Amino acid sequence: MEYRLLGLSGCAVSALALGTLTFGNETSETDSFAQLDRFVSTRPATRVLLTIPTASAASPSATAASQAGASRWSDRF
Repeated sequence: MEYRLLGLSGCAVSALALGTLTFGNETSETDSFAQLDRFVSTRPATRVLLTIPTASAASPSATAASQAGASRWSDRF
């Protein structure tokens, strides 16, 4: 697994990341969960899961739906 420094923080994070902006809006919960399951099973290492879009990327409702879906998925663990 490749790691990179996160800005000037000194934190090393996985180079593998998954953005979830379309989850709950354009991507069904079933498909979203399948992608998240695949993402975490790819390699046994820390990963970055992005649920917060840039300010201009999405509406508040799209952001809320994406975050709610990721939260429901993580509640299974």
